[in-house]
Amino acid sequence: MAPNENLESEALFAHRMEYVLDKADKIFSGEEGHGKFLDMHKHYFTFCRITKLRKLGIIKSEDYLSWLQNFDKFELVPLYIKQTGQYSEYVISLAEYLKDFFKRTKPLHDFSEIETHLEEMFESEWQQRSLFGWETAISKIYGAASSGSKDKIQENSKDDHYCEACRKSFSNPTVFEFHLKGKRHIKATAQSAANSSEIIKSSPTQQYSESQILRLREVAKCETWILRLRTILREVFE
Repeated sequence: MAPNENLESEALFAHRMEYVLDKADKIFSGEEGHGKFLDMHKHYFTFCRITKLRKLGIIKSEDYLSWLQNFDKFELVPLYIKQTGQYSEYVISLAEYLKDFFKRTKPLHDFSEIETHLEEMFESEWQQRSLFGWETAISKIYGAASSGSKDKIQENSKDDHYCEACRKSFSNPTVFEFHLKGKRHIKATAQSAANSSEIIKSSPTQQYSESQILRLREVAKCETWILRLRTILREVFE
């Protein structure tokens, strides 16, 4: 190759590198260092504004680095905090940032394939109530915790001669009527009523509207996305 051609090739290469670096500067923030680092300071400050969560002290967040090492411990966050608008906005914004960071740093990867897989996994585990960190919450949302006992009571109540207070079934209607007038039955009925009243006072159940359930599903999905991307981008987090 002639000397002039060498110089032209080097100049072309330098020009292309300058173009790539210029594009990279526009794609990534200064803190992201051309995709080598994450810039989640905005999300840390958003987290700090969720005062109820910070006061619990379950997620270390004395500074940005301690939060960065513990931010994904979503299973520790109580459901009543996950229902708030502040928390919802926080996880939605965080999930969107990590998705965008992945696309910018791995442009050749098929993101739609990851998205399809995660959506299918989320739907399956949500329906089965086995989504990590949400097992108890999903049961609470749909009232599944006591579904087994309710089904049993409903099944027995179909029997015309079943005493719910005493948990007994009678085949003979005459014996059943005699039982209803007995002292044991009357005492059991009074005790059952007292227990029910106490349960209502001590642990009232919350009814979730359709919109509340949809919002909690969205929060759960965002948390799932964050956990998944936390694994995919582990080399950036380390």
